[in-house]
Amino acid sequence: LYTPLKNKTTTNNQLYTPLKNKTTTNNQLYTPLKNKTTTNNQLYTPLKNKTTTNNQLYTPLKNKTTTNNQLYTPLKNKTTTNNQLYTPLKNKTTTNNQLYTPLKNKTTTNNQLYTPLKNKTTTNNQLYTPLKNKTTTNNQLYTPLKNKTTTNNQLYTPLKNKTTTNNQLYTPLKNKTTTNNQLYTPLKNKTTTNNQLYTPLKNKTTTNNQLYTPLKNKTTTNNQLYTPLKNKTTINNQLYTPLKNKTTTS
Repeated sequence: LYTPLKNKTTTNNQLYTPLKNKTTTNNQLYTPLKNKTTTNNQLYTPLKNKTTTNNQLYTPLKNKTTTNNQLYTPLKNKTTTNNQLYTPLKNKTTTNNQLYTPLKNKTTTNNQLYTPLKNKTTTNNQLYTPLKNKTTTNNQLYTPLKNKTTTNNQLYTPLKNKTTTNNQLYTPLKNKTTTNNQLYTPLKNKTTTNNQLYTPLKNKTTTNNQLYTPLKNKTTTNNQLYTPLKNKTTINNQLYTPLKNKTTTS
């Protein structure tokens, strides 16, 4: 319930006062300004000489054209290749639709453009300048440095006193030896048993390649280590303590 005010009307049950020259488009209220029009229900003021392409508004500048609905100003002597715009410079040509200026003495190999420099050659279609004393091994380019050699097509500089074992490069350190192609530095008093490296501690011995420290008064029976207790004897390799006044009868 309401009292309609003078000149008030409703649109879609919404109350408003229509102002002078006001209209609605799609139930939207606005005041159409002078020379204003709409495109796709969008309001704008068409400026002088303005047109639209694909519902996009722009001002065509002098001598402007469009290619593939893209706007640009064709500059003098400009052409297009594959819908790409460029200015062909003097003596410019194209190879495989790529634009470049062939420089003096420039050639192409496998459609790649380069300037062959003096003494430049190619190996496997790769361009390089062979430097003095440069050679190739397996189509890899390198400069052999003084005293450089290769092992299994791997390039390295053998350092002083360097040797190789199983094609592995290392510098043997002082007193270093190898066991089973494993490199280690034997520490003082170190020995190996069954290719295992250890430092024998004082009074240590081995039984059946097992390392242990024999304790005082310890002996072994059947390769088993034990400490014979006082007054203990063995019968049939069994350990027991004969009690006082005990005798044995088979």
